[in-house]
Amino acid sequence: MIAITPEARTWLDQKKRDVVTLERQVAKLNACCATTLAYMDVYFHIPDSPANFQSETVDGITVYYPKTIKLPADRDVVIELQSTLGIKSLKVEGLMQRSDTNR
Repeated sequence: MIAITPEARTWLDQKKRDVVTLERQVAKLNACCATTLAYMDVYFHIPDSPANFQSETVDGITVYYPKTIKLPADRDVVIELQSTLGIKSLKVEGLMQRSDTNR
C-alpha cells in the first residue's frame, strides 16, 4: 500500500500538484568496490509512457509507479517530505530493502 504523510500532502497542495510519478534510478558509486545504489526519484507529471506504469490514488493524489516494481506486502511505501538546507522535496521510504537494491 502507498501512503502519503500529512506534511507531504500539504506541500503538494501548496504546489498545486495532484500527480506524482515514481521512477527507479540506479547510481553507481565509485568506491573500492563497484557498488550501486537504487532509489526512487519523484516527478510531478504523468509518465511519458503511461502503459509501463501502474497507478493508485492516495488522498486525491494519483501516484504512478513502474509495472516492474512490486509493492511489498509486509510494509507500507511512504511518500514523505524532506528538507535539506531549506530545500523541500519528496522522498520514498519502504519500497526497496537492502537486498532489493542490487537488482
